[in-house]
Amino acid sequence: MKNYELEENENSYSSLLTEAIPSSCIAEKVREYSFISEKHVQIMWLEQKYFIGLQTECGKKIEVLSPGIWNAAEGPDFKKAHLLIGDREYYGDVEIHLSDDGWRQHEHHLDPNYNKVIFHLSFRRPLHRKEILTAENRSIIRAHLEDYLTIPENRIIRLIDPDLYPYKKFCGTGKCADRLFKRLSKSKIETLFKGAADWRQEKKREHLEARTEDPDSYFIAGIVMALGYKKNSEKFLDLFRYFSSFPALSSQEIFIRSMEICGFFNDFFKNKWGDSLYYENLCSVSEGSSGKEKYHLLLHTAHTRPFNHPIRRLVYFSYLIKDPLLYDRYRQIELLWEAQNFSLYSEKKYKVLLKQFLELIPSYDDEYWNSRYLFEQKEKNTFLPLIGEGLKIEIVINTVIPLLHNSIEKRGDHAEKEALKAFFGSLKGAETKKSQYLKYRFFGDSEKTHLLNRADLLQGAYQLHHDFCIHYESGCEGCPFVERYENTFNSREILLV
Repeated sequence: MKNYELEENENSYSSLLTEAIPSSCIAEKVREYSFISEKHVQIMWLEQKYFIGLQTECGKKIEVLSPGIWNAAEGPDFKKAHLLIGDREYYGDVEIHLSDDGWRQHEHHLDPNYNKVIFHLSFRRPLHRKEILTAENRSIIRAHLEDYLTIPENRIIRLIDPDLYPYKKFCGTGKCADRLFKRLSKSKIETLFKGAADWRQEKKREHLEARTEDPDSYFIAGIVMALGYKKNSEKFLDLFRYFSSFPALSSQEIFIRSMEICGFFNDFFKNKWGDSLYYENLCSVSEGSSGKEKYHLLLHTAHTRPFNHPIRRLVYFSYLIKDPLLYDRYRQIELLWEAQNFSLYSEKKYKVLLKQFLELIPSYDDEYWNSRYLFEQKEKNTFLPLIGEGLKIEIVINTVIPLLHNSIEKRGDHAEKEALKAFFGSLKGAETKKSQYLKYRFFGDSEKTHLLNRADLLQGAYQLHHDFCIHYESGCEGCPFVERYENTFNSREILLV
């Protein structure tokens, strides 16, 4: 049996990404994640809202009565689809690729599992037509999506988060679970995932820098983006930039104008919350303002728990950007860190440090919002903070640690680097549906799943999923991760008897 050894002081994770996507995508795009992947096309087909008027390559109109069931196992991407093509109905499977060449590259033309495919969808139109045939030599109807998009390709990339699909429905482990992680020792897995986590920290810091011109605002921007979670993070950052131009506004004025910008005073919400005197008062103030906002942002609110509703985040946001101590808070975090004894690691010490960091991420009290989720009439008997401890810990992981990591790298102190790794490793990973999915995808029912209870290793798992899993079919077909790992670390092989 083979095992693989990584140098502890070397982050070799980036070397795994050299060809992490098909060669048709240039290397720069790998790092920017700014390309359409096969996963994007699968999501577009599932949601049926980024294109219109789809036709076959022969010009027949396609009406999608049902896109089918996302297949998380091997085989076609969607099962049991129902299509009306021209004047004929079709029932069967759907296969999706970036180009028509994917059908033969993946050898579907030889695989009987694909004999029930009735429709092949590619994103790109080929220069030269090639017939797509099943193993039974049956020709498959096909279409090419790029000609029917309703919005530009680069905007689709920003709107779709491939990480959110299809883990809610994933019903099997990845191939890497059996081919690699089953036989790698826990220490080797930790080294790999720590390397991926380090890479992720660098990307997060670069992400903040790319979106914030003022280095003094990196910490604030990180908090603001955390308020929006994944779906609204960029929009909250846009609000931060917008209100930075209006320093004279009060917190209340910022909140009301944010509500207006985000459409929370339209007829739909007036009908929904019109019984609330507080909401009615906000509407009246908005309507009595000197001029209507011309700047508009649409926030995602679907499937959001009341405690995490964007309106509650807007309340916090309105206090945050008027906080007179805001620009000093990250410096206080740095001073706390620099005062540590980097040669002394202990779980108790890091619990105290985490508590101090959380206290420096501000909390704000509001008489109305600390006793209500939204605009309900009756007050709650419990205190409702504007943001909870869980979100503060996410801010530490996604903003504080990446910023500290960058400063420490510049100083080059090995003991300090190791201390930050130890602190990161002391944090508990979030228990979410996605973390549960990743545990099963990478480790199946193995006891190794507990490794992802640690925040640093879970972050590494997120990065591995982002760099490899989302670019390939749900059955892992074509994913080069295991082979890339073996080739990259071949010189470090240890043969075990």
